[in-house]
Amino acid sequence: MNQQRADELWSQVQALFASRSLVKAQRDVVSQPTTDKGLVKGYLGNIAGFELVFVNGHEVAVKRSMDFIEGGNGFRYHFIPKSEVWLDAFVHLSQLPFIAVHELIESEIMATGVGYDKAHAQANDYEREYRRAALRREWA
Repeated sequence: MNQQRADELWSQVQALFASRSLVKAQRDVVSQPTTDKGLVKGYLGNIAGFELVFVNGHEVAVKRSMDFIEGGNGFRYHFIPKSEVWLDAFVHLSQLPFIAVHELIESEIMATGVGYDKAHAQANDYEREYRRAALRREWA
C-alpha cells in the first residue's frame, strides 16, 4: 500500500470518528447483555467498502478467538465477514481511530493476496506513524 492511499483511509477514519453518534453506538454495544441470539453489533459507517462495527471484544475473544484484541477483519478471522472491520467497543474512544485504520489497511493489503504477517507489519508501520503524528500535535 502506498502512503497516499493510507493517508486517504486515515482521513476518512478521522472524519468518521469526529461524529458524536459513535459514542452512542459504542455505549449501545457496551450496555447490551450477551444473548444466545448472537453477537451484538453497533454499525458505525462504511469506509472503502468496509463496514466498521463495534462488538464486545471480550465476548469475541471468549466465543470466537482469543487472538482477537482491540479489532479485527475478515481477512484475518474467518468468523468476521470480509466486508466488515470489527472494533472492540470497550477500547477507549481515543484509541479506536488508530485501530480502525490499522484494520482497514491490513484488509486492503490482504485483499490483494498478501499474507497476514506482511500485511500486519505494514499496517503497524502506518498505525505507528499516525500515532506519532498525533502525539507530536498534542505536545506542540
